[in-house]
Amino acid sequence: MNHHASAVIAALAVLTLVIAATPAACAEASAGQDDFDFAGELKGKIVLLEVNRSNAVENDSFSALISDARITQISGRYFIFGKGYGKHGSQVSTEGMLLGVPWDSVLRIQVMTEKQLDKYMEQWKDYEGEE
Repeated sequence: MNHHASAVIAALAVLTLVIAATPAACAEASAGQDDFDFAGELKGKIVLLEVNRSNAVENDSFSALISDARITQISGRYFIFGKGYGKHGSQVSTEGMLLGVPWDSVLRIQVMTEKQLDKYMEQWKDYEGEE
């Protein structure tokens, strides 16, 4: 076999590997895109997140309220970002701050209008008062 034939065979082998890997690479790159088909519903809404902050010692979570939410991928990991929503306060104010939460730490998400949030918070106050 001459040098030219060896080069052609090597090029075909590399091309075969690239073509074989392309569907897997495309599937990996688009993985998760369909997982967020609700992302359009975030616009103009308030998002209540329950975030896992458990560790080996304790099981714990906290809630965060954000507005102007968007889902972003950073280094292959998904995050939900938004402005801290301060109308319904917690012990620590995050109003107007940019908050980012790793998507894999989100335990629960509720997307609502301001009116729905007001009603939800009233119901929550009534529930806490029963204890």
